[in-house]
Amino acid sequence: MITQELNDQFDKSIEYLNVGQYEKSINISLELKKKIPDCYVHTIYYNIGYAYRMLNKYEDAIEYFNKSLTYKDDYMQPHIALHDVYCLVGNWFEGFKHYDWHFVPDTMFHYNYDISVNKRLDWMDPQVQRALSVKFDKPYPQIDEKTDEEIRKIYKDSLEKLEGKTLNVIATQGLGDVIECSQFIEKLLEYKPKKIIFSVRIELFRLMFYLSKYDNVEISYKKHETEDFDYFVSTFDLIKLFEASYTPVKSWITVSERDREFRKHFILKMVVSKHGDDLDNKAIIGINWQGNPKHIHDEKRSLSLEEILNTLELDNILVSFQFRPTDEEKILFEKYNIINLDPYIDDMYDTATFLNQVDLFVSVDTAQAHLAGSMGVKTVCLMPHNFEDYRWGYEGKTKLYESMKIMRLDIL
Repeated sequence: MITQELNDQFDKSIEYLNVGQYEKSINISLELKKKIPDCYVHTIYYNIGYAYRMLNKYEDAIEYFNKSLTYKDDYMQPHIALHDVYCLVGNWFEGFKHYDWHFVPDTMFHYNYDISVNKRLDWMDPQVQRALSVKFDKPYPQIDEKTDEEIRKIYKDSLEKLEGKTLNVIATQGLGDVIECSQFIEKLLEYKPKKIIFSVRIELFRLMFYLSKYDNVEISYKKHETEDFDYFVSTFDLIKLFEASYTPVKSWITVSERDREFRKHFILKMVVSKHGDDLDNKAIIGINWQGNPKHIHDEKRSLSLEEILNTLELDNILVSFQFRPTDEEKILFEKYNIINLDPYIDDMYDTATFLNQVDLFVSVDTAQAHLAGSMGVKTVCLMPHNFEDYRWGYEGKTKLYESMKIMRLDIL
């Protein structure tokens, strides 16, 4: 039984978590664990793991998230947290064992469990079966514990099933994540599918059209019904199936030569109108300081225009890629002779044609940063306010893009 005193202690531990006093939260939680019934311990251990995660004590976080699962193995939060932390420390194979728990509470796939879910390419993965069983409120399948070698064989066998079949790759997560994962489409072709349908959001349709150079790749922004394909998979599942084996290529997304040349002359004309003909020793630097304001971590990952200007040498030529800049920001554009590209960009393909023209792109964690990296544009991705994301790691270099460096604002 939970007394009012224990309830108050639990509330206090959560309050400390919410205000960033993680050590105090851990101390209260460890005392609570000694007093509460076992049926509540999974929550306590998760809270301790979360506190260690926020303290950047990753091994301790992993220990307590796993302890939480020993008490309740279908508890969604520690699975999601383990995906994040394992990938953050570079163990993507282990992290993606827990990936599907991200989607337990929503309807990402919109497929009928009984009829269509077995069309998922990696359906035989035990973690997929368990997560989707919880999602659809079905009894667990009979799942045997698998060794890493057995799991890798499941992934390999899944890919080999593609020969002569049609695969629907469904774009999930944000625009940047889809750009990141698009390099795996060409890897899929090595398994000789009859056809790959790459279903993306309309903002990416023209950008991904470069893949239609392959006769058996169709780029689509429409939902496909189950009879249209043999298997489906999400873009992020491709990271798991290929074990995060990002190809260390300089770039893979391209724009047409005609569009590249047109933007080159367009940018030059705008630069001359702002800065005159004397452009010697001046670099063209693209900037982007805010991502989607509706993103759950926007306040942690976005900056103000003033903050990003403080990181730059202002005698260079600055070009704004920011979507819908405010009137206040436009006043700063005039003050610092910043070129505003927003009126000329309708989708990510337009963004790509302009990115080709910059010497350096400086951005926070946005889809534009992913796009610049995928094009081989020299990029600095700023991580403000001690924000860490498993996609970027916690060191100065990311495995995602060869041309990108990660820079923390607290060390600038």
